Amino acid sequence: MAVVVEVAAAVAAEVVAVVDNRRSVDYSKDPIWLKIKSLEFDYKDVSLTFSERLASENRWAHWYALDVIEEYKKFLYIMAVSGHPVTPSVEIDQAWHLHLIYSRHYWEDFASFMPFKPHHGPTKGGSEENKKYNDWYSKTLESYVSIFGTNAPVNIWPEPNIRFRSNQLWQWIDASKYFIISRSAGLILFVMVMLISFMFIFLLIS
Repeated sequence: MAVVVEVAAAVAAEVVAVVDNRRSVDYSKDPIWLKIKSLEFDYKDVSLTFSERLASENRWAHWYALDVIEEYKKFLYIMAVSGHPVTPSVEIDQAWHLHLIYSRHYWEDFASFMPFKPHHGPTKGGSEENKKYNDWYSKTLESYVSIFGTNAPVNIWPEPNIRFRSNQLWQWIDASKYFIISRSAGLILFVMVMLISFMFIFLLIS
């Protein structure tokens, strides 16, 4: 039993050493980063590119979708070298989901060259899971700073309290069938309609 423990400790120490050594290397020269950075998502011979689809499905400007893709590449690198579980922002997660749909590109052009298997694991739900992913997200942001030497852009990587705010409700909606407005704008519109209705009723009975 003691031998097993010693071997396990030695293996763990080697993994930590590998991670620490990789962190000490300039990421821009790391072959793993160079491979991830070179990934091409937008093919020229298609009428709907990856970035255009990402923008369309999330109602983003195209330039923003391109920025998210660049940050997604950084997330993939953090996943490869940080040495701890990672969690993306909602925006990065949308890019990750879409990338998984392009399964040949994901598993053959990307994953097959990585020193790990980049599976995507959804939450099981519940408060403990929320705490776990909140912690992982915080560690991911810390590793971002440690690896890239700068803070993650807040318009793509919000603070943990915003990323995991309560009462979030994400749903797919066919925008061709519905008007989509914010709750604040909807409340203002509701109040205006009610005022106009009261004024109309007042005019009718006066």
